[in-house]
Amino acid sequence: MNISPRELFELIKNGEKVQLIDIRERYEFEEYNMGGTNIPLDDVLSNLNQIDFQYPVIFCCAEGLKSKSIINSLKKKYPSAILHTLQGGVNQYFEEIENNQ
Repeated sequence: MNISPRELFELIKNGEKVQLIDIRERYEFEEYNMGGTNIPLDDVLSNLNQIDFQYPVIFCCAEGLKSKSIINSLKKKYPSAILHTLQGGVNQYFEEIENNQ
């Protein structure tokens, strides 16, 4: 399920209980991030203990494509989890939200 940059911004602003997982490489996360936890894509499946599936989990990557693929994998293991991908990824979030603040 997709979540738009605006919807994510509103969730964060309103203090909603969600977990943001940035699956980009560490150097990309360090260059620019929206907060959350950085677990690079190749490390997600071996670090599931860092993800709290009791709450909605929003995965983000640069453009939204890799986060869709990890959600498809996780849905098989956690069918009742609420998993989202950030539509357009961090790049679109930066353009729509950060550049307009």
